[in-house]
Amino acid sequence: LEAMLSSNVRSIEFAEDGQKALEAMERRDFDVILMDKQMPNMDGMAATRAIREMKGSARDIYIIAVTADAFDEARDQILACGMDDFIAKPVAMETLLSSLRKGVELGLSHAAASAEKPDEIREAS
Repeated sequence: LEAMLSSNVRSIEFAEDGQKALEAMERRDFDVILMDKQMPNMDGMAATRAIREMKGSARDIYIIAVTADAFDEARDQILACGMDDFIAKPVAMETLLSSLRKGVELGLSHAAASAEKPDEIREAS
């Protein structure tokens, strides 16, 4: 994935497991997360559940599952844990870029919608 993305994406940060992904989210903001379903220490589904429990806008980040497990049951589990999209390995460049674009566009529209709300409504959500 790194080789595929490096020529098409401006800034990339890789985390070797779910715990390191959570630590990276504490250090900076991201537009989209590509999350492998199976990783050491903390898998992608556990990391996604932890992200969805975070406070603030980080919990709404668009998360794309990347997995070799392309069966319907795996897809259902991935979406049920809070991931927004699903890409099966081997990853096709067109599919990857399309999903990334969708995530960035949704993130921008969520940010614009939040900016338009009065403070008391934004804090209540």
